[in-house]
Amino acid sequence: MKRRQLLKNDLIFKKIFGRKENFWILQAFIYDLCGILIKDISYLDPTKIFSMRHSGQKNKLTDAQISTLRTRIVDILAEIDGQTMLTLEMQVRKTEYFLERIVLYIADVYGYNYNNKEKMKDPNNKFSSLEPVIQVSILDYNEFPDDKAIHQFSLQDEENGNPYLIKIFVLELRKLLINVSDPIRKKHLKFWIKLFNGEEIGPDAPDYIQAASKLTNYYNLTREEQIEVDAIEIAMEEREAELSYAERYGEAKGMEKGEEKGEVRAKEQIARNLLAQGVDLKVISSATNLSVEEIERLK
Repeated sequence: MKRRQLLKNDLIFKKIFGRKENFWILQAFIYDLCGILIKDISYLDPTKIFSMRHSGQKNKLTDAQISTLRTRIVDILAEIDGQTMLTLEMQVRKTEYFLERIVLYIADVYGYNYNNKEKMKDPNNKFSSLEPVIQVSILDYNEFPDDKAIHQFSLQDEENGNPYLIKIFVLELRKLLINVSDPIRKKHLKFWIKLFNGEEIGPDAPDYIQAASKLTNYYNLTREEQIEVDAIEIAMEEREAELSYAERYGEAKGMEKGEEKGEVRAKEQIARNLLAQGVDLKVISSATNLSVEEIERLK
């Protein structure tokens, strides 16, 4: 019997990959996908990137525009090994200009430490505070017109072997060709894809994937987590219906507005459902990327 695809759920995704106690699972996932070994991590608030990008515009934006922008924040933001920024996101629905959007995220994250005196390698040069960025995107749809499950992009002087500035890794969950040369990583990535897709992973999966599987089991969640997961899934179903309508009956500009409206309404509906269940405002804010003030107005 196929399991629910809970790892694609926003709340569970952040629980598995965004909590310090589960760092060893994220560490193993990044190594299996990227071949990069992380030794240490500091989780950061991704809404700070939003605040920086729009700090000069906040008074000019409507609440609806702010809510829409918040839906485009990456799921997980962290600094790894004290010298590299990491962003991680789960995308369940195809979006236009995917790579362009990712580059915008990376540009914001790349500038996160600009002029941070604690990060300056040269105290007389503000740019020496900037750190390289690794962006990881997991997609529940086919973005690229080939059969490869993994795509990688980088900004690096490969000929001279200089350190990279940016690396992008994209994992497409609906493709079966695992284009990784390392046979062990390749085997483990097959288990990861099964887990993301709600399939049984079997006893041969490594311990960290077994642990992730247990954490994504609906019946192993707390009652509060079950309520939040159910509310998010109901709201996302409503959002899909709204976006489908926008796509079927809207023109190009109308579809874009329909998508934005659907994104905002979905987040607000999730918040209302969680409020009705008595869930803490800070928990709702974390699950929806809405501010506590925006949630308060929905009461």
